[in-house]
Amino acid sequence: RPGAVVAIGDVAVDLVDEGIDIAVSVRELTDSSNIARRLSAVRLIVCAAPAYLVRHGTPLRPEDLTTHNCLPYAEAGAHLHTAWQFRRDGEMFDVRVQGNFVSNVGNALRNLALGGAGLVRLPDYIVATDLASGALVELLADFAPPLRPVHALYPHRDHLPRKVRSFLDFATQAFAENSF
Repeated sequence: RPGAVVAIGDVAVDLVDEGIDIAVSVRELTDSSNIARRLSAVRLIVCAAPAYLVRHGTPLRPEDLTTHNCLPYAEAGAHLHTAWQFRRDGEMFDVRVQGNFVSNVGNALRNLALGGAGLVRLPDYIVATDLASGALVELLADFAPPLRPVHALYPHRDHLPRKVRSFLDFATQAFAENSF
């Protein structure tokens, strides 16, 4: 193959069986069968369009989310109910949210939020431009959970192919230069 095969998604895959050279994961790692290189970390941001907040009010505490239309990011096959994690006084806690739409495509949720359909909790790299322009407003920043790690995963190999090494070097530099 001419270049490295890179997978970016929200489903666990067997890199060897699928013929994937590298996977990028934005979550805590639970599988130790691959080599992991930490690339960065992302912040999950709860946000909404100003128009939504005018119509439905602004949540001031995480518990207020139970009265809002939350649009959760969830893996395929997930239910329309999910828990969003927050931190208060150093302690982690969950708030069960629900809404009329769930997706494992971050940009789909972003577009719905931009249209005033509800609140979303998405990684900073998806909503940073919208927050800077005022198209979306960050909510509950004082309750933000810890950063979520970004890793490059690759199968254990004694001799890492040049294409994989090149991608890892590129990704490490790109994430370092473009962190939010």
